[in-house]
Amino acid sequence: MKFCSLASFARFLSISRFGVLFLAFLQCIGWIYFWIFAGTFSYPQRMLGLIVDGVALWLLLSSLGNVFHLLGIAQKGQLLVSPVAHFARRAALFLLGWTAYAPVQRALELLIETMHNPVGQRELAFSIGTTDLIRFMIFAGLMLFAFAVQQGVALREDQIFTV
Repeated sequence: MKFCSLASFARFLSISRFGVLFLAFLQCIGWIYFWIFAGTFSYPQRMLGLIVDGVALWLLLSSLGNVFHLLGIAQKGQLLVSPVAHFARRAALFLLGWTAYAPVQRALELLIETMHNPVGQRELAFSIGTTDLIRFMIFAGLMLFAFAVQQGVALREDQIFTV
């Protein structure tokens, strides 16, 4: 069985950090493109859309920022330290907020997109899809990871003080 070295693990984490930054960049570009340049929306629709999607984007970027910091700490080889548990917990909580806000966001987007339709042809729909369930499972995994690291930190600190 071949084990990977700490240097290759650090290289993997470095690439992962770049991937997180790239994903955040793509989300921002997509957000701006959809509401500013694409579609035939009026200015009030564009502003409302930017606000509604901006909340979701803020929650996602906050979660990705915490994952970025978590990967940076892990890249230094420090896995069982309290900042790792802190950033994992915060990333999970922002992800939970993003997951809970997603159905509301979709409903508001649909209402914004149809707000200039005549009365009776405006739409408002609330749905929970598979992606919401997958996000919730990722949240549960991150919380479990944060709990495991927190317990590992407690055991490590207890072991340090044992003679």
